[in-house]
Amino acid sequence: MNDHASLEHRVQKLVSVLRIVLIVVVVGGLLWGGNAWYKNRQHTQETKAYSLLFEAERLEQLGAQEAQALKQEAFIAMKNWSPERKKEYEDKLLKVIATFPTSSAALAANLRMGRWKLNNGQHSEAIAFYEKILSENVKKDWMVYHGLAYEGLGVAYEAQNKFQEAADIFSKALKVNDNPLKPLAYLGHARVLLQMGKTAEAKAQYEQIVKEFSGTQYEKKAKSLIGINKL
Repeated sequence: MNDHASLEHRVQKLVSVLRIVLIVVVVGGLLWGGNAWYKNRQHTQETKAYSLLFEAERLEQLGAQEAQALKQEAFIAMKNWSPERKKEYEDKLLKVIATFPTSSAALAANLRMGRWKLNNGQHSEAIAFYEKILSENVKKDWMVYHGLAYEGLGVAYEAQNKFQEAADIFSKALKVNDNPLKPLAYLGHARVLLQMGKTAEAKAQYEQIVKEFSGTQYEKKAKSLIGINKL
């Protein structure tokens, strides 16, 4: 597999991971807002924001259905949408961001925009959306958004062959105590270190996963990559 194909594969894997996690986050956010419905107006606004976000989600579901019929990944079907549908999808996400800028739904919409731009090869635009998320002070319960933003930002720099910048982003993600996606940061950091020829440092990242996440799928993944890369 050549470097371009390998990078395309990594971007595709990230897009798939982001979609799964974002669905969980959106559903969780809506339920959280619904349970707090009677507490205050802020929670009501969250529920409205997620209702608006689900309009974009419905378009993603259409993309998934189209992909299934064509035996493709959903993000490939979405990439082949007409210009009109692409604009409709972006407009719905941007409306969430503009209408409810302080909501967790806006964070989710920014993540979706970052993922969307990354999927379409618009790396600089993706970086802008991820950086916007990281510039926000978020509650501990919302740290998954920062974790995903770090992951997306690192891959966006990697897609531009800016490996040192990518390594710096993954390293920064590892220093965030409440980052719930720390294993992904370790994996990303190791990956770009390998591309920089820093094999010993990359191996140390994989070994740290084995140490910190023993008995998980991440331990298996790290051990597998140590073997594949002959570290």
